Amino acid sequence: MIQRIQTVYLSLVAGLFVVLLFLPLVFIHSGDSTYILTLCTVKSISKAVKVVYLTFPLAITATVIVILSLIAVFLYGKRKLQRRVCLAVFLLILVFCFLAGYYYMVAVDKIPEIGRNVMTNPSIWASFPVIAGILSILAINKINTDEKLIRSLDRIR
Repeated sequence: MIQRIQTVYLSLVAGLFVVLLFLPLVFIHSGDSTYILTLCTVKSISKAVKVVYLTFPLAITATVIVILSLIAVFLYGKRKLQRRVCLAVFLLILVFCFLAGYYYMVAVDKIPEIGRNVMTNPSIWASFPVIAGILSILAINKINTDEKLIRSLDRIR
């Protein structure tokens, strides 16, 4: 199980999203106010901490990605099912990216004192979903390679 490289890829996908659950995605600066977009909320950190908007679907999607990628790790004996679960993980990562973009746009609209001088600083952690998507594609390719190897060995027998 651990000897296979796709196990490492899928574990890294799960690890990236677990870390992402606790870190901010984007910092939004408007005048003297600063807002943070996390996986659960958009909140102000400048004055008093107040929640502007809830983004729980991001947290739910990230949690499902973590669970499915860990399930895929333990499906090493069933390569076809493991490939399908990895494909589902990749599609959920795409959904996560679209949801993050949507909630960023909604957050910019919901901030009350938003002006023309809005400056956004995506954090380095905002790149984690892209890295996880690449890792899930690599895992799918390695599962396909293992399947081809097993089929070629069956043909030789």
